[in-house]
Order: sequence, then C-alpha cells, then structure tokens
Amino acid sequence: MNRIIKAAARYPWLVLLALALVTILLAIRLPALRVNISASGMLEKDTPAYAFFQSAQSLFGSDSITVLLFHDPQLFTPEKLRAVQDAVFAIDNLPFVTKTASLFSTRNVKNDDGVISTQHYMREVPDSADALEQVRSDALSNPLLVDNLISADGTTLGVNVVIERKAGDPGFDQKVVQGIEAIIAPLRGELDTVFQIGSSGVRSALTSRVMTDQKVLLPLSLLVLLLTLAVSLRRLSAAVVPFFTAGLSVVWTLGFMAWLDIPINIMTSIVPALIVVIGSTEDIHLLAEYLLEVREGKPRRRAIDLMADNMGLTVLLTFITTYLGFFSITLNDIELLYQFGLVSSTGLLFNFVITIVLVPAMLRVIGPNPRAQDSAQSRLSLFQRLALANLEMVQKHKWPILILVLLVTVVALIDALRMSVNNNPMDFLEPESPLHSQADQVHRELSGIHTFSIVVDGGIDGTFLHVKYLTELVKIQKYLESMGLFDRSLSFADFISFVNRVMDGEPDDEPVLPEIDDIVREYMLFIKHDDVREYVSPEYDQARILVRHNIGDSETLNRAAKALDVFVTENIDPALRVEVTGESVLSARAVETMARGQFSSLVLVGGTVFVVVSLLFVNFRAGLVALLPNLLPVLVLFGVMGAFGIPMDVGTTMVAAIALGICVDDTMHAMSRYHQELKIHRDRQLALRAMIKAEAVPIFTTSVALAAGFGVLAFSSFIPVMHFGVLSAMVILTALVATFFITPLLLGSAELLTVWDLLSYKMRKEDLKGSPLFRSMNTWQIKKIILASEIRKFGTGERILAEGSEGTEMFVVLEGEVEARKTDEKGIERRLRGMQAGDIFGEVAAFAGGKRTADIVTTRDTEVLVMSWDRINKLARMFPFIAFRLFRNISRILGEKLGETKEFSVHGDVGTGGDPKQTDLYGEQLR
Repeated sequence: MNRIIKAAARYPWLVLLALALVTILLAIRLPALRVNISASGMLEKDTPAYAFFQSAQSLFGSDSITVLLFHDPQLFTPEKLRAVQDAVFAIDNLPFVTKTASLFSTRNVKNDDGVISTQHYMREVPDSADALEQVRSDALSNPLLVDNLISADGTTLGVNVVIERKAGDPGFDQKVVQGIEAIIAPLRGELDTVFQIGSSGVRSALTSRVMTDQKVLLPLSLLVLLLTLAVSLRRLSAAVVPFFTAGLSVVWTLGFMAWLDIPINIMTSIVPALIVVIGSTEDIHLLAEYLLEVREGKPRRRAIDLMADNMGLTVLLTFITTYLGFFSITLNDIELLYQFGLVSSTGLLFNFVITIVLVPAMLRVIGPNPRAQDSAQSRLSLFQRLALANLEMVQKHKWPILILVLLVTVVALIDALRMSVNNNPMDFLEPESPLHSQADQVHRELSGIHTFSIVVDGGIDGTFLHVKYLTELVKIQKYLESMGLFDRSLSFADFISFVNRVMDGEPDDEPVLPEIDDIVREYMLFIKHDDVREYVSPEYDQARILVRHNIGDSETLNRAAKALDVFVTENIDPALRVEVTGESVLSARAVETMARGQFSSLVLVGGTVFVVVSLLFVNFRAGLVALLPNLLPVLVLFGVMGAFGIPMDVGTTMVAAIALGICVDDTMHAMSRYHQELKIHRDRQLALRAMIKAEAVPIFTTSVALAAGFGVLAFSSFIPVMHFGVLSAMVILTALVATFFITPLLLGSAELLTVWDLLSYKMRKEDLKGSPLFRSMNTWQIKKIILASEIRKFGTGERILAEGSEGTEMFVVLEGEVEARKTDEKGIERRLRGMQAGDIFGEVAAFAGGKRTADIVTTRDTEVLVMSWDRINKLARMFPFIAFRLFRNISRILGEKLGETKEFSVHGDVGTGGDPKQTDLYGEQLR
C-alpha cells in the first residue's frame, strides 16, 4: 500500500489521466440509470415460496389491486352512479388495466323460475329510485360483494382494478396513477370522497420521494463534508482534494449501477450521500498526516512519503472493515438489501482506490508547502489537552468505568429483547401521508387494501365440485373470522353457498353449501368459469381463499400465518395441500430473513475484524481490543430500538453490521498509532499519551463528520431511511465515547507487535539459531522475542557494560562484534574473549544479582538485544509458549554457568558463548 501511494505521487499526471478515462467510460452510461420502486424488491427471491406465489398469481390472477373508493351519502342516484360508471368504463379501457371488478361488471345471480340467470347488477344504471334500491338490496345480500365492492350501509362503492405491470418502464407507476387520476378527478365535484389507492400509488409516492431525497441529501452531505474539512484541515488547497475523490466516487458508483442495470430504489438512493461522508474519513486522516509533516518543515515530496509510511497500512485495514460492514448486507436474500450491499460496498471500493492514488497525486501538484508559521501549531490544542486529561481520568477511575459499561450492557440487553420487526411498504411513508388516511378509510368502509391468498390443492380434477372439500374451505374461513384480525375472506365456497341460497329462494337465510355434489355440478353448468376464476382453477383441482386485511405489523401477520398453519395441520383433511402466499405474507416472512441476515452480517464483520487484527498484531488479545469497544455501541443500538419501539425493517436491519465496520476504524487508527509510539517510547503510558496527542483530533473530527453525515439522512422522506441515519449517527457517537474511555484501558495492558514487523525484520538466521538462548526455536519465534524486547545500537569502540556496575539486564549480540576486557591490578587491559551474533553476556548479574566482572566494548558497529525481567514478563503475556522455551533456555544457561563458577568464581559474567572450554581458558587468563 505504501508503494502504491508513493508511486501515485511520483507519476501524478498519469494518475489523473487514468482516472479521467475511467470516469468518462462509466459516465457515458449514466443516462441509462433508472428509478424503480418495487414491493417485490422486499421479498425473498429464489425460494420455493416465491415460486409458488408466482404460479398462484398466474393461475388466479394478481392479489395486488388498486382500489377506487367512491363515497357519498346520496350515492345511489342515477346522476351520481352514471358519473361513477363512466369513470369505471374509461378506466377499464386504459391500456395497462387487465380488468376491473365493480357493480357495473359483476353478475347478479338470480333464480328465474328454478333456472340460474346471471345479469350484471348495473350494466345500465336504472332511472327509477325503486330499481336502484333493488340493485342495492341485491348487492347487499351477496356476501361476495359486501365490504368488498359495496359498503354495508350502501354509501360507498369500491372498484378493484387489476394492473398489468410492464417491466422495463421506469415511469410506469406514474403513468398508472396519472391515467386513473385524470379520469376520477372530475368526480370530486359531484361526490363527497373520491380517491385511488394501491401498489402503483404507493410506488409512485415513494418514487417521487426518492427524487426529492436526491435533491436534498447529496447537497447536505457535501455541506457536511465542507464544514468538516474547514474545521479539521484549515487549508483550502488540501480541502479541495476530498471533493474530487467524493465526486469521482459518486460518478463511478452510479455508472456501475447503470452498467449492471441496478436501479435507484429506496435504499440505493442514499448511497451517493453515504459515499461522500464515509469516503471522506480516510481523506481526512491522510491529509491530516500530510499537514502534520508539512508543519514540521518537511518538503512536499518527503511529507507524502511519510504520510504513506505512517498511514498506508492503517487506511487499508480501516477500508477492509468498513467494506465488510457494507458487503455483509449482500448475504441477505432480499433483493432490496442485496442491491444496497452490493452498490454501497462497491462504491466504497471505488472511493478507496480513488483516494489512495488521487490524494497523493493532487498533493504532489497542489499540496500545501511548509510555512514559517506552521511551527507555532506544534503546541497542543485545547482538544488535545482535554483528551489527555480524559486519559488520566480514565486510568485513575478504571473500575468505576468498567462497572458503568457493564450496567449499560445489561440494560441494553434487556431492552433489546423488546425489539419488533416490520416490512410494510406503507410504513416507508410518514404517518401524515394521505395514503395512510385513505388506507384506513378503505379498511373502515370496505376491506383492507392488503391481501394474501390461501391456496388449497386437491391434486385431482374436480376436487372442489365436491361438497366435502368445499366444507374444508368454509372451516378455514370460519377460523380466519374467529381470529378477529382480518376484514374479509372470499372463496369459491362462498359463491356456491350464495347460489344455493338464491336457488332455495330464501334471501334472508344464511348462505349454506348444498348437501350433495350433483347440485354443485349443476350450478356450474349455468355459470361461466370466468365469473369465479379468481377463486378456483379451470379443472377445479385448486381453490383460493382471498383474504383482505389492514395489518401493517409483520410480527402480527407472521404469528397469524403460523397459527393458521397449526390449525390446518390439526383440522383440515390431510389429502389437501394448503399453502399461504401473497405479497404481504412473503413480505412479513422476509423479516425473519432480515433477522438472520443481520446476525450473519454481524458474525462476518466481527469475526473478520477479530481474525484480521489478531493475525496482524500476532496476538488474539489485539483482536479483542479492536472488537470489544465496538460491540458496546451495537448493544446500545439494539437497546434503543427496543426501548423506543423502532422496528427492524429494510433500513434498520443494516445499521449494526455497517456501524461495526465503521466504528472499528477509530480503534484501528488508535492501535496502529499506539504500536508506532511503542517503538519510540518503550513505555506504555508514554505511548498512550503520544497516541492521544496524534489521533485525538482526527478521530474526533472523522467521528463527528460521520455522525453528521448519517444525520443528514434524518431529512429523508422515508421512515426506515430516517431511522437508519439517526441510529447510525447515534452508534458512531457511542463508539467515539468508547474509543476515548474503553480503548485506552485495553491498550494500556497490551503490547502490540505486527506481522509486518516480523516480515520486515532482517536477522542472521544461522547465527541466532545457534545461540543457546534461542535453542529449539524457529525463525518466527526468534523474531517475536527480538521485536517484543528492546534493541540497542552502538558504534565502533563504544562501551556497553562497565566493570563493577550493577547488573539488571542480559544482552544478546544480534549484529556486529564485541569483546570482553578486564583491567588488572597493574592497570593493564587484557582481552578475555570476542563475541559475535548469537553470543550472550551479562546473564549472571542480570538474573542472579551482583556486579559486572568485565567491560564489554564493541569492535565494530553493533546491535544488541536487551532483556530484563520486565521484558521477559511482557513476552510471557504476549506469547506464553515462546516464553516457556525462553525460560527453559535461560535456566539451562544459568545452570551451566553455575557449574562453571564452582571452579572459576570470578569470571562468570563475561559470557559462555555456548562453549565451556572457552570459559575455562578465560578463567585461566583471569587468574
């Protein structure tokens, strides 16, 4: 990553040309980008249930209708009914209308001297009041019409319009709404209430709001970016860079959507704003690092190189975690969420690629140069001083803070148990929307606009010409009525019962089924199948019960569907296969898919963060340090949703995984900086303070920018999107608090070593493997010991140890050469022995106590490993298995030295070099 950033700075004009070409290639597809709001996008596709739903629609027709409501206290007058009739006939002739069901098209079944006759209720509107009253009376006696096409008090007529949706027509819903509206609008001057409501109307309203959101959210997100840059960077030349990266990222993302024919829908419409805000965070970190180097007097090119060295790995890691947070949404089988996850993660990938090449390229061309007054900015800012004071407070009150965190966790878990779920498209609209009041009126005067179907399959032609199986349909309908949740259910059994009552000539009796099968068959000889095709198949082997309701709560509908399944299993003839289907049912069931997707996404993101960080820092504790502070905001999220009744829906189901992926960014920046500072200071407290000084402002700035950016979504016209924005902002701010209160506590007890340190460290393998200290260890284990300890460098002729000094440390020669020297009573300095890579000295005084018995002086440039009890204890915490081997080797070395000192008592601290014979010789010289 460092090399890519540096290469982009080396060839800036080539980078700018390449980005321009890709932008043009993707931009040429932008005119093909379409807007599509579809209820089917919230359904789980590629499942047997969805395939059955489609087959049921093709057999019985769509259960999704547009309802026209005409209400007036004096509705049944010739003038008013003719006006309604003219409008209905005109709508019936619209090119996108498959059929209409109304009193003007429905046949009135009558007994004509013992023969069934079917005439339209009002093919022609009668002139006389008595004839109109008879029509109304006949209609109100038909259970298939009451609360369906006519209200129980006869003051409201309903018209069910079945629309044939045309795929690939982005403006289809608007055409439907406008076409119908143009016909019914004149009636508002003649009737009290006239309106249309249905799936096309809902989608049209949502589409218009999507376009409105695009005009509001993107400018607001750019404004947030501008304010953030103004506060954090205070350099105009640097501030323009994120605008270019954001602009190109949005164009690339929209072009990508156009190439793959992914439409702008409820969720993908917010992606441009998210890219502008989220993508700018890495720009800010890179630019802040660049400006820090510039303020210290570094020239432009050198500042870019240092920016790459210090931030390259960190921006890669933070991108990976954020990318996974969004990409995990694609694990969901719901098309709307899958498309959002794919588009948003790809957009962030585009933004990352653009950022790591465009930022260094533009800085090379227009980046700020060092200024004399920059040195004054090296003083600590007010926020840095506050952050350092907070660090001291956190360390001083460690246990109260941990107890408070535990209490918050427990409360959040309790409230999270009250979370609800919902997946109703109507709830995408604000409660004040006219569509909500219209839906309620249809529910009150007719039946709810939501429908589902219960398909009963007999498996044999003519099944539902038998009274026995028609009785099974009635049993299901009576159970539905007993539940008290649904407005109406309609079936082929209702129709046969109504015809039977007509033929019995007792209009005041309850409709009942015939007693024998032959009567059912006889009835159907006089009735066209087209009159009942919505309720029974042409072969009479399958029947549908159409249920209308006004339930918007997915949990309630799911519970009802499960209760119905239990009833069917226990009470309905097992020879019949019963399946509940329909958009509202599949949409409610999709909530369970969303919940599973939420869990899968969290596991994917959390698991990946833990594994990646653990591998990177060669320690599982590092993975916990990265993960634990960011799980608290997720728990708080669930608790707030449960406490305030915010449901899990297509918007809020994404918050947890996305927020976790984003929140880890701050922790990663803190950990990476802490690791760098540990190399410099070798003291955890000093390293923590240095980390806070360097990262407090960027972390605070980017977190506030993210929270404000997500807060922009609170201005959305869609309730789920608004909740998504507000909750995401809350989680980001909660994570910010965790970063400054919990992360320092965890980091303060952690020693970090990265895999890059291990890979980049060069050592003389054979020499060190032969050292008695590293006996039975492989190269990686030796590197871990070296990098977890202290390394000191000395020039030629420098003295490392002085004879007679107190000994608290042991030394291993890593590179170079040293020799042991001793001055006798006559002042003559004598050479005892030379030591090279792998040799040990100072071990006895370090671990057994006592004074140094000789000088240790370098004979050329030398690098030594310094080990003390503190360092060894640290190593034991980080790598227990390696520490065990190290302890064993040290014990063996000291044991050998102890054996030697019985015979030679004055030279033990000079060193063994792993060769007792040499020690004997040195002892002889010392005598």
